[in-house]
Amino acid sequence: MAILNQIRKLEIMHFFISLFFLSPVAVFFYQQKGFNYFQILGLESVFVLAIFLFEVPTGA
Repeated sequence: MAILNQIRKLEIMHFFISLFFLSPVAVFFYQQKGFNYFQILGLESVFVLAIFLFEVPTGA
């Protein structure tokens, strides 16, 4: 019974971690620093690519 409770907690934690609240808000901060949209999208692309590359070998 305790294992099912832990699994439920892990599922909820994974759901909230996988939400990217920071990405849309970060655009405004990047614009304040002088980045244009092309540079911002480039940074976001690198971020997503890094997540993809490092998630595959370490994923369960």
